[in-house]
Amino acid sequence: MKPDNRVREVKRPTTASVPVHALSPVSAPVPAHSLLPAHALLPVVASESAYASLPVGVSVPVNVLSPIHAPVPVHGPVSAHVLLSALLLVILLLTTGLSLHSQTYPFLEYTSDDGLPQTQSTSVMQDSRGYLWIPTRNGLARFDGHTFNSYLRKDGLPSNLITKVIEDKGGIIWAITANGMARFNGINFESYPFPDSCRVKQLKMVAVGRDTNSFFLSASIDYENHIILLFENGSYSDFASRHPLLQNTSFAVAATNPRDTVIYLINDDHEAFAYDRGQLISLNESNVQKITMTDGQIRYKYMSDPDFLTIEPFYWETGNLALYYEDREGTIWAGTETSIYRLMSQAFVIYEREHGLPEETWAVVADPHEGIWTGSVEGELRYFDGEKFHVRNEYQALLGQPVSFYRGSATLSNGEIWFSTREGVLIWDGKRFRVPKLCPNNYQVCIIWEDPVDKSVFVGTDRGLFHIKEDKVTIHEEMSWYGHGIVEGVARDHEGNYWLAGHHGMVYFDGKEFTPFRSEPAPVEMVWGVVCDHMGNIWSAGSDGLHICNPNNPVFDNALPEEVNLPASVIRDLGNHKLIVGRMMDICIIDLNKYYSGQPDYYSIIGRSQGFPGNDCQDNGIMQDKEGRWWILTSDKLICFDPDKISRNTHPPMNHITKVEVQGKEAPWETALEASLFYDTTSFLKIKGKQNRIRISYTGISTRNPEGVRYRYRMVGFNDNWSEKTTERSVVYSNLPPGEYLFRVQAINADGVLSEEPDQLTISIVPTFFQSKIVNAIMMMLALSLMVFLSFQIRKAVLVKRVTTARREAEAYRLQLNSVIRQFDPHFTFNAVTSVGSLIMKGEKEKAYNYFIKLSNLLRSIISDSNVLLRPLEDEIEFVTRYCELQKLRFGNRFEYTVNIDSDVNLKSPVPKMIIQSFVENAIKHGLENKKEQGILRISISNCGAGMEVIILDNGIGRAAAADLQTHGPGTGLKNIAGIVETLNKVNNEKITFTLTDLHDNGRASGTKVTVFLPYNYSLDLTADM
Repeated sequence: MKPDNRVREVKRPTTASVPVHALSPVSAPVPAHSLLPAHALLPVVASESAYASLPVGVSVPVNVLSPIHAPVPVHGPVSAHVLLSALLLVILLLTTGLSLHSQTYPFLEYTSDDGLPQTQSTSVMQDSRGYLWIPTRNGLARFDGHTFNSYLRKDGLPSNLITKVIEDKGGIIWAITANGMARFNGINFESYPFPDSCRVKQLKMVAVGRDTNSFFLSASIDYENHIILLFENGSYSDFASRHPLLQNTSFAVAATNPRDTVIYLINDDHEAFAYDRGQLISLNESNVQKITMTDGQIRYKYMSDPDFLTIEPFYWETGNLALYYEDREGTIWAGTETSIYRLMSQAFVIYEREHGLPEETWAVVADPHEGIWTGSVEGELRYFDGEKFHVRNEYQALLGQPVSFYRGSATLSNGEIWFSTREGVLIWDGKRFRVPKLCPNNYQVCIIWEDPVDKSVFVGTDRGLFHIKEDKVTIHEEMSWYGHGIVEGVARDHEGNYWLAGHHGMVYFDGKEFTPFRSEPAPVEMVWGVVCDHMGNIWSAGSDGLHICNPNNPVFDNALPEEVNLPASVIRDLGNHKLIVGRMMDICIIDLNKYYSGQPDYYSIIGRSQGFPGNDCQDNGIMQDKEGRWWILTSDKLICFDPDKISRNTHPPMNHITKVEVQGKEAPWETALEASLFYDTTSFLKIKGKQNRIRISYTGISTRNPEGVRYRYRMVGFNDNWSEKTTERSVVYSNLPPGEYLFRVQAINADGVLSEEPDQLTISIVPTFFQSKIVNAIMMMLALSLMVFLSFQIRKAVLVKRVTTARREAEAYRLQLNSVIRQFDPHFTFNAVTSVGSLIMKGEKEKAYNYFIKLSNLLRSIISDSNVLLRPLEDEIEFVTRYCELQKLRFGNRFEYTVNIDSDVNLKSPVPKMIIQSFVENAIKHGLENKKEQGILRISISNCGAGMEVIILDNGIGRAAAADLQTHGPGTGLKNIAGIVETLNKVNNEKITFTLTDLHDNGRASGTKVTVFLPYNYSLDLTADM
């Protein structure tokens, strides 16, 4: 919809007044001062994106009104509020003789630009699903509050001239056209045109028959002759031809009673009759316009009943008022020849430029007696008496020129009106204008506020804050632009302290000192208004939004959720523990009882979609007049606001799934389900798996505020959780796997009321051939087989590569170990031969001979094991023992040794060859050989779980002393052992470790301790982990 070019006023011209005696039972003129307020009049209608303001009252020529007769018997109550409202409207129109186009309600206008096929309509019908059907002279429209669906002859209608829409007892929608009837099938119409033999020229009246799909149609075949047709089972018959009493008459069937066989008729003289089984009975009712049946009871509507449609023509500038309709939510719809209107709200009455409101009106203040005053920046002062604006510029003679009226004027308790102007304060005392002596007349005044307790007056100006009390003035210059800010609002708390709203935020004033609030979240910029509520808390409205502060804990906090806490320009106490806040595009009502009880719905935002027609509420632009009415001044309107007419919409919205589409081959989307959804005859959709991208459209009907409708949905079987609330009216699901799903959608109206039941649709996605279970099983087996095969091939290739790599590394390790092994035997032999040579040099030939004999046995053992790297522990111990015996022969009584092996040690465990012998040899050579005293060597082997611990302990001179004597040699033995251990540790999870510890006794070296850990699970398989 186009929001701007449709904004306009639909006006009624001024016409002559009507003599009071033309009406009955009104017997005396109604004084002008007793005119009804605008909000008491029966309203007309409008809609959402564009706002047309329709006038409430109009003068009507005498000759177009039907006299009101004395009460006529009615067999059922007519809507009381309709009668009363229409009666009040007629009385008002006939007694004033004034054009009341000075006040308007907010309406939303719908035209052909919004989707109407044509705008001339005489009726609106809301069906049981909530849809509105609007027949026009060139097509039929169905409306859900969001979108118009238009139907023409191409959609199955017999004619584009639609006279009425009816819903039968079975919920089927029927269109009555100039050329016959049509049945709505959910997407278009099935046509039942009049046969040529019926000779129908013009339809007069239609009544639903006793059975479903049957109707009585009253029509004229020429200027004098009429016919009654019965439509049933898809065909027409001449009902009157079978009933002689109805032939050649002007009877029209008005109603039928489903509980019996009676047919109710109205003739051209508006007399009522009943026809039953060949008998025609007068009901003694005249002046009858319409007969309806409700719960088996007859209800008459008389020509004289005060109703909008009885006042014809109801002239507007744009045409006749053709329809008036109230739907299930109480929303009012009206129409003219050019537009259909929806009433947005009855809470607001609008006054604009053409009504007499000056441009750039900045000041509004209540008169203490009646009426209100307005003042503009251009100096135009007006008084509004409830009917029109009167120019009151006589103040200019006092001042010598016009002055700009600013926001912040006030009515004092003594009855004086103090106007805030650019040149100081101007006072109206009810008789004349004057300038106060206590206030300067060359200051710009921004706020005038009277203390409700001591009646002193605060005047906020650009030069400071003036406090007028008992004919004395105190000037607080610190409350100026260069100080704490110009004051725009004042409030007194329960302790008698003042809270000042201004250009630099909030300031606390205890009567002596001013304390500004500068830290967030306190408002630190422009603050326009401030009030103290019944609980004693302070509320501020400014450019940072709405804030609240407890004076006992002076910290300002956000008073609204952050996402809705928009800049506010004015705040007032609305009474009944409520506040009203004016903002840029809306007003906000705060329910303090709900706020202090922690209820989340403590605030209500009333914007365009709720009927608020204003734009930019002015600073200090909300006030209450003597009659208790609230007035809101915006940038271009003056709005009379009735808070009592703001109510929560408790009607649940009616939600419907409207269309299901699937992704098509040639078009992005192809309709899969639509027609059957309207009548809910099908709530199941079956589609193929390849069409698993689905778009589901839905709508929620809430005519009070269609724009505020939100939705939540879920696809049970895919995602069982409800979605977040959204205004989108469609959802797309992609890549739904084959299976059964249940789509559910629920609408929520603007006041948070959920639809009674979600609308739902079962969706079955049938798997394609390649998605079937058998094919899936085969494909899975093939895929698994392929995966196994590929995995085997990959693993085989990896193993081959690892084996090849391992072999290369093993070969490198063998070469390295062989090199080390080749170094073992020469090293040992060299050391042994050196020992023999030492004995010979000392002349101990016999000892040298015996040593050589034992040495030869050891060398024989070394030669036989030359290619062995690992040998059993018992063989290593035997070799060590023989070596120690050899050394004992060499050293004699200076050397003794012991070997202790725990019984649980596994003597068959493989250990690296010479690993224990090398440490023993080093202990003797470097520790015991140079010791003059008795040398002792202790070898102990114990089990320690995962391996064995070998400890070699000597009481030699220690490594430090041996180093000083240069007895350690090149260290070839230990290097060989270290090399073997390092190589073997690379291919074994369990590692050989050894540590050397120097022993001390009273600070002196007392030997060396070697600790070797040999794991049991040791091997020489160099390719095991490669």
